[in-house]
Amino acid sequence: MSSRFTGPILALVAAVALIAAAWSSRWLVLELRTETVNADVKVGLNELRVCASTTEAAACEKAEWRDIPGTSAAGTWTWLARLTFILCVATALGLVAVAGLALAGVELRGSVPLPSIVLRASLAILPLVGGVYYFTPCALSQLEAGRGFAFAIAGAILGAVGAGWRRPVED
Repeated sequence: MSSRFTGPILALVAAVALIAAAWSSRWLVLELRTETVNADVKVGLNELRVCASTTEAAACEKAEWRDIPGTSAAGTWTWLARLTFILCVATALGLVAVAGLALAGVELRGSVPLPSIVLRASLAILPLVGGVYYFTPCALSQLEAGRGFAFAIAGAILGAVGAGWRRPVED
């Protein structure tokens, strides 16, 4: 594969990972299994979903963050989750733009180049993801980290590499 395509491909893969992270319902998960009941608690950046099933019936319920015990609509964790969601989506859009411009061979000139902005946004996701994990409300502290965290971390790192990728200068 030509090095001309390496940066854009990394950027596009990172964009997909960040979009998957933003809409993942599995940032924090807890699965309970007994002989008669199966229950799943899934917390995403946008919602809380609880699903339970027995041998006779199954049901899922969605809840707002303010309905979670131990949190408030203005809690640190809630705002970190919202900011992480927004930054993941914005960075993914920026990565798509960087990849498209790189593939087209177009370079935008400005006081701060677009790849530099996107690189910094990718790196800014990492402390936000750490904050979402660290500031988890007490009511959710027993939940395990899910694939949303993995997608966000992988997307942020690949996005930084993809946005910072420089094509070799050909003589």
